[in-house]
Amino acid sequence: MALFNDITQFQESVRVNGDLDEDSILMHVEQARKYVEPWVGVALVNLCFDQDTDSSDEVQALLPYMRACVAPFAMVEAAPVIDLGISNNGFVVTVSSNQAPASRERVAAFIAQMTTTGYEALARMMEFMLANKTDYTQWTSDTD
Repeated sequence: MALFNDITQFQESVRVNGDLDEDSILMHVEQARKYVEPWVGVALVNLCFDQDTDSSDEVQALLPYMRACVAPFAMVEAAPVIDLGISNNGFVVTVSSNQAPASRERVAAFIAQMTTTGYEALARMMEFMLANKTDYTQWTSDTD
């Protein structure tokens, strides 16, 4: 079982307007690990990303915190490429009568906000782990 079972579970952790394509977003969740691992360690991130290995109460209690910080970081990873397509004519973006690509400034503001949101959620997760550090020996002993 992955950290997010589907796009609906992902959207519970990050609020964005519009529809998110599951294939376009969830592929960036794995890339988002790099924001979290330096702070909580590889071992603990692995436990949360692979809940089948350890479905203990401690891991289950940590999952909402992990999801809340990984989802915005996944959006940061997805933002630069989510609207790009590749065709025989090179890189393309889809434009319709109702939607057009966002300006660089709006995309940059979105990335900045998602980054802030991710680090704020990471801080909340670390506060939770500090309050329950005897439950998270992987974190207190991980030197990676």
